[in-house]
Order: sequence, then C-alpha cells, then structure tokens
Amino acid sequence: MFLNRRTIMTTLYMKQKLISIGEKFTITDEQGKAKYYVEGSLVKVPKTFTIYNNKKKKIGKVSKQLVSILPKFHVMVEGQGSMTIEKQISIIKSNYKIKGNGLSIKGNLLDMNFSLIKNGRKVGAISKKWISIGDSYEINIVDPSLEEVMVALVVAIDYVKASNAKNNQTENN
Repeated sequence: MFLNRRTIMTTLYMKQKLISIGEKFTITDEQGKAKYYVEGSLVKVPKTFTIYNNKKKKIGKVSKQLVSILPKFHVMVEGQGSMTIEKQISIIKSNYKIKGNGLSIKGNLLDMNFSLIKNGRKVGAISKKWISIGDSYEINIVDPSLEEVMVALVVAIDYVKASNAKNNQTENN
C-alpha cells in the first residue's frame, strides 16, 4: 500500500541591506516577521557573525579560520554541533565542501542554488534571488529539526562568497 505523505516545508528569507553598519540583517518568515537576527563583528579578527533567534537567544556563530592553506569557515549551532566549510582545490572554479552534521551539498554553492542532503534525503534548498537590492536568499526547509543549521549555513555561505569576491578583487588590482 502506497501512502501519499504531504511534505510540510518552511520558507525563510534572508535579505542583506546594501549599506549596513556592523553588517546586521534579519531573517524573516513567509509573513515577513523577524525570526532570526544576524550581527557581524566590526573589528574582530577573525570576523564573526552571531545568529540570534527572535527571543534574542544566541543560536549560532560563523567565523573564518585565520591560519589555513585554503579558506576554511567554522559554523557552530547551539545543540547541533559544529561544521566546517572548506575551499577545495579546483582549477576551473571555486568549490567548497561542508563537513559535519552528516550534510552534503548538491548544486552550485557559489551561485547560491543548491540542495542540502542528509543521509541521502533532501532536507532543504537555498536559492539566491537575483532581482533585489542587496543579497536576498530563499531558504526552504524540509526537516524542521535542521532549521537553525540551515540558517547558519546560509550566513556562512554568504560569508564564503563575500570573502571569495574580496580575494578575487584584491588579486585583480
């Protein structure tokens, strides 16, 4: 007997402001209500992003490892453990890999269109919205237990992209 189970999915939106002191931004639900707040450090080395829920409780932190051969970013989510996002050696284009929490990525990480897979099952998807002022992302969460992990990963991957763009700009000057 085949059962048709309807998947309930949560959708969140992360939109960064073009000009923001201290890189503060909000992640909202489908009704536009703030669900998470992200605060970037101003002068701290390495730069960190701290993520809070709507009750102002810290739920995660993203930081770049200072000393490593290839860029490496640490993602810590309260109660979920830690993960790393590491740049892989590639001649053609930048390639990154997530380690930890049993997650893997399918799709294009740097174009921000990809799915997150856990134990062979899609647990969420992230896509960048191209028609917006500032960076805007849609986060579709299939597994509610991974919502905070997905939020932290979007912040981390956006940080990876920004660091990559900054490095490319520095190399071209």
